[in-house]
Amino acid sequence: MAKALKIAGAVVAVAGLAIITGGLAAGASLSFIMSAGFGVGSLTVGSLIAVSAVLNTAGSLLSPKPKAPAASEANANRLSVSMELRAFRKTVIGSTAMATDLRDQEWSADQSLLHRFIVAASHRSKAIRQIWFDDKLAWTVEGGVQAPYVGYLTVTPVLEGSAANAINISERMGSSRRYTGLTYVYLRYKLTGNDKKAESPFASSIPSRVTIVGDGAFFYDPRLDSTVPGGSGSMRAADQTTWAWDANVCRNPALALLFYLLGWRIQNPTTGAWKLAIGKGIPAARIDLQSFITAANLCDEPVTRADGTTEPRYRVDGIWSEGDSPGLVLDNLKASMNAVLDDADGKIRITVLHNDLGTPIGDLTTADVLGEFTWLQTPPLTDSINVLRGGYTDPSANSLYQLVDLPEVSIPSPDGIERAQTVNLPLVQSPGQGQRLLKLRLGRALYGGTFTAIFQATAWKFQKGDVIRFTWLPLGWDKKLFRIADVATQVDGTVPMMLREEHPDIYAAYSNEAAAIKAAAPTTYDPSLFPVQQGIAQAGQSAVWSKVADDNGKRPADGATVGAPTGTQVGGRKAEDVVSDLNQNIINVANEMVVNGTWRANTDEIIFVDGKPVRKVVEQLGVTNEGHTLFITKLQEVDSSTGAAKFVNVANADGHIVGMEALAGGGINQLSFVAERFLFVDNGGGNAIVALSYDTTDKVWRLGSIEATRIKADTIVTRHIVSSQISQTQVVPVSGNISIARNASAIVATKSMTKQEPDSVMKVTFFGMFQSDDDIQMTCTVEVDGTTTYPAGRINNVFDSTQSKAESTITPFVYIYDLPAGDHTFAFKVVNQEVDNIALIVKLGSAMEVLEQKRPLL
Repeated sequence: MAKALKIAGAVVAVAGLAIITGGLAAGASLSFIMSAGFGVGSLTVGSLIAVSAVLNTAGSLLSPKPKAPAASEANANRLSVSMELRAFRKTVIGSTAMATDLRDQEWSADQSLLHRFIVAASHRSKAIRQIWFDDKLAWTVEGGVQAPYVGYLTVTPVLEGSAANAINISERMGSSRRYTGLTYVYLRYKLTGNDKKAESPFASSIPSRVTIVGDGAFFYDPRLDSTVPGGSGSMRAADQTTWAWDANVCRNPALALLFYLLGWRIQNPTTGAWKLAIGKGIPAARIDLQSFITAANLCDEPVTRADGTTEPRYRVDGIWSEGDSPGLVLDNLKASMNAVLDDADGKIRITVLHNDLGTPIGDLTTADVLGEFTWLQTPPLTDSINVLRGGYTDPSANSLYQLVDLPEVSIPSPDGIERAQTVNLPLVQSPGQGQRLLKLRLGRALYGGTFTAIFQATAWKFQKGDVIRFTWLPLGWDKKLFRIADVATQVDGTVPMMLREEHPDIYAAYSNEAAAIKAAAPTTYDPSLFPVQQGIAQAGQSAVWSKVADDNGKRPADGATVGAPTGTQVGGRKAEDVVSDLNQNIINVANEMVVNGTWRANTDEIIFVDGKPVRKVVEQLGVTNEGHTLFITKLQEVDSSTGAAKFVNVANADGHIVGMEALAGGGINQLSFVAERFLFVDNGGGNAIVALSYDTTDKVWRLGSIEATRIKADTIVTRHIVSSQISQTQVVPVSGNISIARNASAIVATKSMTKQEPDSVMKVTFFGMFQSDDDIQMTCTVEVDGTTTYPAGRINNVFDSTQSKAESTITPFVYIYDLPAGDHTFAFKVVNQEVDNIALIVKLGSAMEVLEQKRPLL
């Protein structure tokens, strides 16, 4: 049965402080330090926190039941064209279907030509190779436009937009629609036949199901960078011009994850400044590039497929959006290569889990464990799985990059109840790779045993992810294999760790798609290693002496005492005097620490990490009186092994905490605060301004009056929007039936409106109910301020050869991009183009809507 962890702290050591190592964990360590409690009683200062509060493997493949990654909406949305002015930027990696974000369109030639600009990626790309309409191949880079679209479709791919390659179909398009730094496609559709007998394939509709197939982003490969240990070449992380496309490198999932961390920048053509467009923009100095070299090499290794052929172990091809959370993107990339991501020595590190069990980093034994432990041999059945299902992206012409099912992977359930988990792999385009990943995931789930305890300082030499041999006498283990799932370090030198059991069978499918999943081998118990039995065996042995010799003249005298009886000399003094002085020193220390309910504790230690000194100084003073526990703690640390210096100051009054942490060096320079209110005070100590306060009821931070140039947020919840609506709309109804004679025109609706933003888009829509004694043939336009006319559509609904008595609801509309901000008048005009001398009726109940929609920054 598992035991609860209960380990006491030392008298003068500040045992409650725990510092999670590494830069990324600095914020977590601060909150952890601020919440650590210090109990005071007699001459002890608190107790250690529970190990489970330090260690956290949630979301990791090493956790007992890792969560399946969620798929990006961009993966499905890329297969259909839609105009979304606020569409997030898209990243395309590998060879796959690209984005289809319709950013602009315009009609010309009396609405017989439609021009569309579709952004395929928010970065430079290698190639656009094919375009499909529905399930028909419409264009290839080698063969151009395909039948039946020849003569009716023009395709111009642009791999990196700039002023030099802007497409000038009108003055507006060429000057303001350059799509700088983006990959886009210009499509021109001809809607009328090329002769009287021909009909355009686009006469009835423009395809919305569009698939653009191409090769995505250029990658940085640290293996080609001579400034990185283990690398060789001229490629540099800080210089995008040295990044390159390679059909293998740019499909490597480890390098795709590195690309996401580094990000991609677009250069402002006017100022020359580089602006982060996609990704996280993390400096290379904060990334363990050597770990990415190791991971990339593992991903490149050949593996055996079910048919006996080989393929690279792991590849990725796909798309994600800047609207996706970093966790979603990282989880999908990690899932595509069976990897974990962590923070080691202040740098982001990647580890592709593989069978490295033959070369453990070292050993731990019973002597290394301090106090009690928790051993969870088998997760509860409710947390177990025995069936894995999922899907992968099928690039074949049959599916055209849709998600299709993988064969499920399963083993018998212990109680006969099926427990399934669905793990979709949208970045994987190989069914063999998908099968291997599901098998590896299920193999890992079969070995769910975790051992949690606090270890002594000998465990400092290990890192998260290391494979170790563990000999644990209470459970009879002899060099049982474990992987360190998580680890932390404490100021007092102790090391809380969570170990996850390992076995070679977990990796059966690592290099062979056809390998079967085996039932988990049992954890064995060797009774001969139990300490009590060993002690009994040793006690049963008798000393067998052939003789007692005095080889060097140092044999104790006959009748020598054991211990130190009264009068025994110790260093020239009587033993009882030495003991009396030691007792008095202990009393003096106690009186110093506990005087009228107060105490003071100090530690100053130097430890060595890989032979490099780390100096830590901790000071604490406090008082416990009349039900109050108040203390102040100060930590200072300089670590030559990581090149980092930090300090933490904490004030705690009955659990109410104010604190500050500073971390410099090691690739991170940051200052963190914990408080419920932040005040800014002038030099005279007055005019305090509450800039930030914490609402303990709603559990949110509240800002006072602020002014911001730009705010970027995933979700904005507000009670009031005063004058900065995302859009504004006004509607004017038609008050009565309007009759329009043949070849005559009429203004059927007029509306004045103030356009708030200079770069917003105006959309004018007429929701019309039309009636005619014959057919409905008309042309619609929108006049702005009585001077500029915009085409809103030509309708030619011929129903039959007789008088048809047509009635129809038609919704013509137009987007207007080039209006300046200010007051404008919009008038909707209809021209009756009926061939016969018959009037067109615009009926009561029709209405015109004028909508202003703000445009995002590209």
